[in-house]
Amino acid sequence: MTDDNTDRRTVSTRDRTRRSFLSTVGAGVVGGLAAMGAARAVPDDAPAIDAPGDQSWQMVWRDEFDGSIDDAWTHETGGGCGENRRHKSTCPWGNEEEQYYTAGDNAFVEDGSLVIEAREETAPNGVNEYTSGRLKTQGAHTMQYGRLDVRATFPEGQGLWPAIWMLGGYGWPDDGEIDVAEFLGHNTDTIHATVHGPGYSGADGINTSHTDAGTDFSQSAHTYSIVWQPDRIDWYVDGTHFHDVTRSEVEDAGNQWVFDHEFFFLLNVAVGGSWPGYPDASTEFPQRMTVDYVRQFEAVESTPTTTTTEEPTTTPTPEVDPIDGRVPQDLDGDGLYEDVSGNDKLDFPDVNALFQHTDSPAVQDHVDAYDFSGDGVVDSQDVLALFESV
Repeated sequence: MTDDNTDRRTVSTRDRTRRSFLSTVGAGVVGGLAAMGAARAVPDDAPAIDAPGDQSWQMVWRDEFDGSIDDAWTHETGGGCGENRRHKSTCPWGNEEEQYYTAGDNAFVEDGSLVIEAREETAPNGVNEYTSGRLKTQGAHTMQYGRLDVRATFPEGQGLWPAIWMLGGYGWPDDGEIDVAEFLGHNTDTIHATVHGPGYSGADGINTSHTDAGTDFSQSAHTYSIVWQPDRIDWYVDGTHFHDVTRSEVEDAGNQWVFDHEFFFLLNVAVGGSWPGYPDASTEFPQRMTVDYVRQFEAVESTPTTTTTEEPTTTPTPEVDPIDGRVPQDLDGDGLYEDVSGNDKLDFPDVNALFQHTDSPAVQDHVDAYDFSGDGVVDSQDVLALFESV
């Protein structure tokens, strides 16, 4: 998602991998719980993508959009200059785009997903004829190396141009750009992946297209991933590898490899532009890009496994009710069923599950099993007690 704007600068960054759980509970925001902390492993619903070497993945940041938009994201606002610069603006987004990005009216959480909605309507500036949304984590959260998963459903229609991408933040194109996935709404079976840098920016970016004739990427959610290492970047759709760019490839062409510093995330839906063309009579509005989650992982050394000749023991089924169809486990045999999510380990999904079900019969009918604070009831104090044990 190339921009021509060269005035972007990075303010000081801060580690946002851990936020106050007390404030999360106080506000009743489940989504903040998901974005707050580093989970210990890859979620069960994530694509199977190998970590480099003998390493394994560890989640270090995520936003599941379960409650509201996390405050790591900010809205960029303003109108594009339009086809042939007809709106007489400075083209802040480049590409002669037609939309005006609003300060939040077009981006919101609904049914556990972030929604970015493009609409045909007069923009707040009274000039642009379309509105949309553009969010970024600049100044709040960045990534350097590792794995990024974004699960999203793209909008369809001539002239629609959603993107999942990353910028370095100190002056494009010298700071680099990584396009995790771009989509043109008139070509619904194809995903585009690109990097931009000095000497290979704009139309000269290093890119490829992934086409699946049996898939319409606007009709269902798919997981778009990159694995970023110091000397290469690899792209995946639903765990299937389809593109890579290496340092040696870039440098052998006489260019500079600029993917060796922190990048921030961007999510947006452009309307029109020099690449996708512009809406026509066939384009229907409103159109939505929905994002189910953004998850970041680091590669860490794997813990060696040992084998045993002992006969496996069978854990008896606890006399408690299933939660969301899964039977919890008492992992340490103390009579408290801390594995609330039923995935055979103690992690943040268990805290999230308890947080969502403290008032449900499955919990309240078995207070002894979930009274982690020992005060005779199941409430937010038990959620905090379980959180502290993770």
